[in-house]
Amino acid sequence: MPNKAAVGSVVAAVGVVAVVCAIAAVTSSKKGGDHAALSANVRLSTVCSVTRYPGRCEQSLGPVVNDTADPESVLRAALQVALDEVASAFNRSEQVAKDDDGKITKSAIQMCKKLLNDSSEDLRGMAGLNPEQVTEHINDLRTWLSGVMTYIYTCADGFDKPELKEAMDKVLQNSTELSSNALAIITRLGDLMPEHPSKSNGSAGAHRRLLGLQGGEIAVEGESLRRLLAVHDKVQELADVKDVSRKLLSETLDEITALSHDASRRLLGLTSETPGGEHRQLKMSYSVLDGTTNAISEEHAAGEHPQPKMYYTILDGPTNAIPEDPTAAGEHRQLSMMFNAISNMTRNADNVKRRLLSIPSNDGSEATGHDGGSRALLSAQLENLANMSDDMNRYLLAVEIPDDLAGRRTLLSSTLRALNEVTTEAKGQLDSIENGTLPSDAIPERTLSEEFEEYKATPHHRLLTTNVVGTIDDIEQERHQRPKAGEFPEWVPAHQRRLLQLTGMQKPNTVVAKDGSGDFKTITEAINAAPKKSATRFVIYVKAGEYNEYVTVTSDLPNIFMYGDGPTRTRVIGNKSNKDGVATMASRTFSAEGSGFVCKSMGFVNTAGPEGHQAVALHVQGDMSVFFNCKFEGYQDTLYVHANRQFFRNCEVSGTIDFIFGNSAAVFQNCLMTVRKPMDNQMNMVTAQGRTDPNMPTGIVLQGCRIVPEQALFPVRLQIASYLGRPWKEYSRTVIMESVIGDLIKPEGWSEWMGDQGLKTLYYAEYANTGPGAGTSKRVAWPGYRVIGQAEATQFTAGVFIDGLTWLKNTATPNVMGFIK
Repeated sequence: MPNKAAVGSVVAAVGVVAVVCAIAAVTSSKKGGDHAALSANVRLSTVCSVTRYPGRCEQSLGPVVNDTADPESVLRAALQVALDEVASAFNRSEQVAKDDDGKITKSAIQMCKKLLNDSSEDLRGMAGLNPEQVTEHINDLRTWLSGVMTYIYTCADGFDKPELKEAMDKVLQNSTELSSNALAIITRLGDLMPEHPSKSNGSAGAHRRLLGLQGGEIAVEGESLRRLLAVHDKVQELADVKDVSRKLLSETLDEITALSHDASRRLLGLTSETPGGEHRQLKMSYSVLDGTTNAISEEHAAGEHPQPKMYYTILDGPTNAIPEDPTAAGEHRQLSMMFNAISNMTRNADNVKRRLLSIPSNDGSEATGHDGGSRALLSAQLENLANMSDDMNRYLLAVEIPDDLAGRRTLLSSTLRALNEVTTEAKGQLDSIENGTLPSDAIPERTLSEEFEEYKATPHHRLLTTNVVGTIDDIEQERHQRPKAGEFPEWVPAHQRRLLQLTGMQKPNTVVAKDGSGDFKTITEAINAAPKKSATRFVIYVKAGEYNEYVTVTSDLPNIFMYGDGPTRTRVIGNKSNKDGVATMASRTFSAEGSGFVCKSMGFVNTAGPEGHQAVALHVQGDMSVFFNCKFEGYQDTLYVHANRQFFRNCEVSGTIDFIFGNSAAVFQNCLMTVRKPMDNQMNMVTAQGRTDPNMPTGIVLQGCRIVPEQALFPVRLQIASYLGRPWKEYSRTVIMESVIGDLIKPEGWSEWMGDQGLKTLYYAEYANTGPGAGTSKRVAWPGYRVIGQAEATQFTAGVFIDGLTWLKNTATPNVMGFIK
């Protein structure tokens, strides 16, 4: 566990560290005395009174601590007694179901041993922290202890027979209660302990004044307040990045121009050789992608496959930019016109760039450098181009074309992906300049209060970082060549290569290639070659191919960075399922258990199908793990976000029932949730969050995501019930914010799990969503459901909810620490 505390500092810095611009205003209703320093000693009964099991707390801690003791000693004693009880439960658990020969039972027993061992290891590490470390890592301790509690209940959940599950629950009851007590003490400790001098900005009253009292939203208390203030501290650390940002944006605009022309050239080459009837499917519709209802003509209703029109926002908002034409020639023109529009737009990029960046034009005139209109126009153009290239690529990959043109499609697809990422990056760079990334000496000295007052007056207050360096998919076939020592693959764009070199990104330590052209033929072999408990990055490059293996990055392998050739080209495939006698957790195709795991441009698949029931494609419990540009394919229980903290960006998750589930603190940004067609008499549930204790800082957050039906579900999406989620456990917590919700989601939005289980204690919230399924007027009327405002939603932004400011900037992953809109 001590190595987890250091993860944030040992993750290799890969990317551009941008500036945090602002923080959402929040309120505090705490009394002035609530933040008074905690006395040197506290009565044991006082500490235990804040726990869920106060009697067991005093009974277990009374023999090992004085009636009055310092809070750190009480906490470490609570962790130690929990550790002792887990060790005892481990021995007793071997007697449960020892005479049962069922496949799932045997699988569950093996998983129990592993999970209880993980619990013991983590508790041992936490109990060994000194008082200074305890104070410094309050948030980490809450996360890790929540993970321990999750492992414990996962052990019992693995049994399919009710009598065995009940027996294991009894064995683990004391472990659960003692761990819960330790978590409550940690949470209370964080609320009451004195602030660090470097983190303190005055009294509680001053905190309220600086954050701005906004009655009617939410009272942010204790630990949440501290974490928000910690985010604000980052605002004070403005770096002199103006020149770097502007130069980087200039280079990126040049690359966009080249990429868009390249895409146009490749598209024309593809369509000129595509038979008329083969590329009809290339017609696209934002309504399909965003989940809106398409108007189906009589021809379509009669049985013809619908061919919706393609609507794009090029410069001036949504227009029917490319009219539908049923002929092959018309479709050729449709695709050509689209890229002509791209080329026309980017043809002006140089002039816009000069105005924006104060670069003299050819005629010697000087730009103002403060053209806000140009910035806004370019920002809108970049966003539209990014969306367009992403949407077209999805349909391009789905269309059936002759085999001899597959290579051309691959090149076009890779160019579209590159165009999407580079334009997204450029917009982030532009926004960073627009939103305050100026030299520190250009900013007049102001008080903290003045900064917040100015911030509250701005129309768009958001917290933004633009760490926009990431691995992009193939641009040319040469990417498959292994780079020479000290060099980067040819497919890494020039400006990104320079940035990676500046930040110390090393070449791959090992290469996996199924065809034998690398160091290993399997991913497992490469992982086995990684050093144990390393404080430095170990980089594994997995070349394109389908890897039929079951892979586990064990907990003693932190700081693994693994990247592939794209989520549809580098795929890890398995087919284990509950139907075949495997416990849910054991069905995983890939398991990431080491802390600091970063994965980019790979796909993870479980092919068991809907008839396999629970079948996990990816299981992740490693703390501070990141997945970027990845795809997770399955049906029921596709993605198991088991425990600790994870961040997903630009990923796609597909499935039917509970296809994102678990009890980690997980944030999904700019991801696509593709709901698939289930079996007869089944319903779809996007999420099933497993929080079991009100003190757990866990939950699932979807931010800036899209929830849409797959093609097979689309025609019957209104007949098959689909929901945002259901409460797997009593304190289930899920937040959907700033996302686009398709019309496949039922008006009530959420579904029950089993009767009224968790309906009063769950926390389900929605904020600033759009789309035909986003209306809240007919949502469930459960006590735990709410529509929240910005102040409350701030607690679920990446910077606060998963402490992203302390570690995400070092992962070379695009991210937004605050609000997207």
